[in-house]
Amino acid sequence: MQKYEAVYFFSLYRSENTLDQVTPESLRGDAEVVLAACEYGKGLSANLVHASQALLDDSAFALKLAAISGEGRALQYLSARLRDDKDVVMAFVSAYRAGANLEFASERLKLDDDVLRAALGSDGLALAFVPAKRRGERALIARAFDKHGCALGHAPEAMLQDREFVLDFVTEQRAQDGVLRVLPARYAQDRELVMQILAHDAQSLQFVADDLREDPELVLQAMFKSDLNPLAAMGFEFAGPNLRQDKAFVAKALERLKPYRTDYRKKTTTAIKDVHKLALAASKGPGAAEVTALKAALRDVRKALQGFGVSRYETEQQSAKLQDLQERLAACSGNALLMTAWVEADYLRDPMYAKVRGQSMDFIAPSLMKDRKFLAGLMSASRGGVLDKLDPALGADADFVLANVGYRTPPAAIAPALRRDADFLVSLITRVEFLSQVKDITDPSMWQDRNCVLRMVAVRGSLLESVSPALKGDPEVVATAFAQNPNSLRYAAESVFSDRSFMQAALKADADDAALKLPEPMLSDIDFLLDCLQAIENERSAAARTLMSRVPRKVRSDKRFLSLCLSRNGWGIENVPQALQYDKDVLTAAFSAGFPIWKSLDLEKLRSTFSRAELEAIVATVDNLAAIFPD
Repeated sequence: MQKYEAVYFFSLYRSENTLDQVTPESLRGDAEVVLAACEYGKGLSANLVHASQALLDDSAFALKLAAISGEGRALQYLSARLRDDKDVVMAFVSAYRAGANLEFASERLKLDDDVLRAALGSDGLALAFVPAKRRGERALIARAFDKHGCALGHAPEAMLQDREFVLDFVTEQRAQDGVLRVLPARYAQDRELVMQILAHDAQSLQFVADDLREDPELVLQAMFKSDLNPLAAMGFEFAGPNLRQDKAFVAKALERLKPYRTDYRKKTTTAIKDVHKLALAASKGPGAAEVTALKAALRDVRKALQGFGVSRYETEQQSAKLQDLQERLAACSGNALLMTAWVEADYLRDPMYAKVRGQSMDFIAPSLMKDRKFLAGLMSASRGGVLDKLDPALGADADFVLANVGYRTPPAAIAPALRRDADFLVSLITRVEFLSQVKDITDPSMWQDRNCVLRMVAVRGSLLESVSPALKGDPEVVATAFAQNPNSLRYAAESVFSDRSFMQAALKADADDAALKLPEPMLSDIDFLLDCLQAIENERSAAARTLMSRVPRKVRSDKRFLSLCLSRNGWGIENVPQALQYDKDVLTAAFSAGFPIWKSLDLEKLRSTFSRAELEAIVATVDNLAAIFPD
């Protein structure tokens, strides 16, 4: 193994390899290789066990290691000389959250002011490694406490037994991180001290004596006085059971939330109500409490997975939560509402990121799987996705499929006989969310069945896209589809566009696709075009504008044709020959359509060709005139 191979050995295969796998052994004394192992390899800094002694006594290497390790125990592997080197020790204890390296510093440096300040400023819990002779210094305790509230638990026992010291300290330094758990047990019953702690530390409520957690004033102190309360239900989850069941207290808490920011208020309101519901359920027995807790957990998963564009990371996070809940949910397999919620959460996951989607169906009680109403609920919850997990007889039941089909329904789960049944397919068209499902579900042979196709395109003309090539050229099929949806014309065969009467009807219906497909000689037949244009009632006709871009120059110069086209779509002015573009009649027709077509014109030429009075008569609106004469 070469040096560069050894470095990439760790950087490419992160968290898989250890330094003792590197050969030859001489490479374990190479700083670059060892640093790569400590930054990326399995066990990270524990790889130093396999490093050469010379390297472990190298100051330059140690400083580089301190910059990358960020671990609270890396210093222990270095030589005694380096653990007594202030620069090296300072580098290690100053690293982010690595102050616990203080444990491995020399006894001399453990008493050094700079080292102590650096270590406690990085990790307050490093107070545990401060020598006893200095651990009682209030300044050091305060510095440690500022980084982690539970650091107070490492203060000398005599100080912790001094009530006045504790009360003053948590008042001045602002209690945090559930500090009550590291204080002597008697303080959990000290109402004055507890109230002071809860003014800044809601997490400590869970460590308060049981009788005090039933005290409304004390619980409200935790919920609304503590700074930047990080708890979902603001600490209400730690209140006593009676208070959590108290509707009046819950109403009071929710009332106090009203001034809060909307998004925070909604989230917290939901969390408080969940705690309340769980407490009420618990009063009915452990089974009811478990069901309530599972419902709330599934609701949160569903909420996280709803909507488009849920990331792979989020899907994997929520999948892990479902996996953690699986055993508990399986124990409630006979609860219809809970199973439905589980299936919904399961099928909300993108199948690209959730290979075991549908696993929830394997745990539902057999008795529920025979309940047609329950199964219909599962179909709704999964958007039809569970059909392939149900009794095949249901996939052959037209009424059941039509009533419960969804965009996730697997086509193969529907019986072949239904997929060839014209009555079923025509009914299906109005039941699915996306017409692409009709194409997937319909047996391919049915797209060649003229009678079936006629019935289907009469309901949704755009299904013409899916029919056989022969039927795309069938005048009756195309006319039926067109009558239902003029845009379906784009899917017709080219042969249809040579039918003069059909194209005339299509143009009169203002089908832009007809204007795009209109062949010669119809494009040059002015009388034909005028007849079609006169029948178009749409004031903003797309077909009229398209015709302007396609007809021959001779037709485009006919003022009768221009007037009809432009009066229906003024933007067609862009295709008027220059010799006629500033003709008074042509401009009048174009502006009459109501478009700001001055944007397509040369305003200087417009102002020099016509007087202001003439333009007032031409442009139709005050806004158009103001745009032409901005001054």
